[in-house]
This record gives sequence, structure tokens and C-alpha cells, in this order.
Amino acid sequence: MTTNRMVRLGSLFLLLAVVALDADAQENDRALEGVWSAERYVLRDGPTHQVSGRIFFSGNEWTVLFFVLDPNGNPRRGSGEGGTFTLRGNDLVFSHLFHLSAGDEMDGLPASPLRLETHSAAEPQAEASTILLNRDRLTIFFPSGNRMEFSRVGGMELAVQWGVGCRVWGVGCGVSGVGCRVSGVRWWGYSFLYPLWLVDCRKCPRKWTVGTLVK
Repeated sequence: MTTNRMVRLGSLFLLLAVVALDADAQENDRALEGVWSAERYVLRDGPTHQVSGRIFFSGNEWTVLFFVLDPNGNPRRGSGEGGTFTLRGNDLVFSHLFHLSAGDEMDGLPASPLRLETHSAAEPQAEASTILLNRDRLTIFFPSGNRMEFSRVGGMELAVQWGVGCRVWGVGCGVSGVGCRVSGVRWWGYSFLYPLWLVDCRKCPRKWTVGTLVK
């Protein structure tokens, strides 16, 4: 095997590995996207509280509204927050732009006075967390050592993804994904078409999601 051929094969294997890693990251992003129902708030020191609420992930935006309940099911604390987020593997970083919270003292939780805050998108409050995601179950581990457990809110979503990719002296375009999701399980079909034209390479929208059948 010639040296040039070995170099070409090595480059091909490297490209395939990069594509595979990027596909895994995109699949993790898609798996997180949607609506999750809050169920339990487990404190670092042991106390566990039932919670009721929702957290929403869409694109790079997130919003949460939840209440911590006492043993009788009455809300004693509440929080509404939102902003943007980034996800790299299991590392989830919340950027807080909005915050509203208040609450009574509960086991393991001191009383919390009314808190109203907004932050500039240029100077958000970052919260580096990690997640454990297993189909319809999500656990978020916060920097405090506390964690919150969620279950996916079921539904059916029809989506079309498309994009334009650049090639040397040309434009590659085509459908990058068509499929549906039912309760967090996804089926995707792919097809690619790369006509070559001697035109400038231009950027186009990366993703387009069309319609929601059931939510």
C-alpha cells in the first residue's frame, strides 16, 4: 500500500469518526428537546420532596415552572425560570435570563424570600449541570448537589429537517431528515442529494421543524 493511499484512508477514517461523534451529539440534543414533567426533588443531604411542574427545551431555549409540595400535596415553594442552554454530551449549562421564586421553609430547604431577576443575554447567570437521559426519564444534577427527576410528556411530533452544505466550488443540498417521534422514540429516514454547481457557497438555515400533530 502506497503512502498516499494510507494517508487517504487515514483521512477517511478520521472524517467518519468526526461525523459519528457529531451525529451522537445531535441525537442527544434531539432526545432532550420537548416537554418534561417534574416529579421529585432530591436534596444532597437526603430529604426528598414531590414536585409538580414542567420544563421545556426547544432549540437552545429553556423554561421551567415548578412547585415543591408538602406531604399533603400543597405547594409551599415555587420557581419560574428561563433562558438559553448548551448541551455537550451530558454537560448541560443553563444560562439564566429570567428568575422568579419564593417559598416557605421545608425539610432541607430554608425559607426563600420573593426573588425577581432579569439578566442581559450578554451577561447571563450560568449554571453548569449534568444530565442522565434514558428515553422517557431525565435527571438533572445541579451544582448544589441536588437533583430533579422528570418524565417525558407524551406526544407525537412530525418534523422535517433540511439544510444546505458547502462543497468545493459547489452547493450540496437535500433533505437531511424526515420522521416522527412518539413518546420520545424517534424514527428517521434520510436522503441526500448533492448537485454540483459552480456558484458561491452560501449559508442557509440549519433546521426547519414543521407542525405538531399531538402534544
